[in-house]
Amino acid sequence: MSARLSESRPAPLRLYILFGIVLAIALLGFCLLLRADVRRVRPLDTTLWSQEEPANFVWDCTETVGSDYRTLEGYALVKGERFESVNNFAVLYHKSTNEYLRLPTVMVRRSEINQLFSDGINYECAGFYAYIPLRALEDSPEQYELCFAYGANGHKSLIHTGQYLGGEFS
Repeated sequence: MSARLSESRPAPLRLYILFGIVLAIALLGFCLLLRADVRRVRPLDTTLWSQEEPANFVWDCTETVGSDYRTLEGYALVKGERFESVNNFAVLYHKSTNEYLRLPTVMVRRSEINQLFSDGINYECAGFYAYIPLRALEDSPEQYELCFAYGANGHKSLIHTGQYLGGEFS
């Protein structure tokens, strides 16, 4: 029995280090693929957003220009309506191709929105941030109109703002 115990040795330290390196590379690759998918611009199926624009819909947006991207930050809400659920996306519309692009959009809690509207409703869930990689656009950014796929509280409205990228928002 003592001969058998001496034959079973732990794996050399090099194998553990190699396994750790391979695992770290696989994890990094997975994270990069996940990041790319989350930041991907997708076509929008407009048939799912067929309701009329809600009454008292208001929005504000600030555009930041980078060398190969744009970002949009702002809010979109229906005045007088509490947020029960949020399912909103910033959308770009290209008039000549009639194409709608759903931007990677995240909700951002913005408590300062409550100071803009003094009706006692908490609007901080109305904030959003959207990322636009310019390589995803077929034309120059100025050819795209900002729209909203507004799905908060069960609404399903595709709202055109009349504002184009590179122009004045609000």
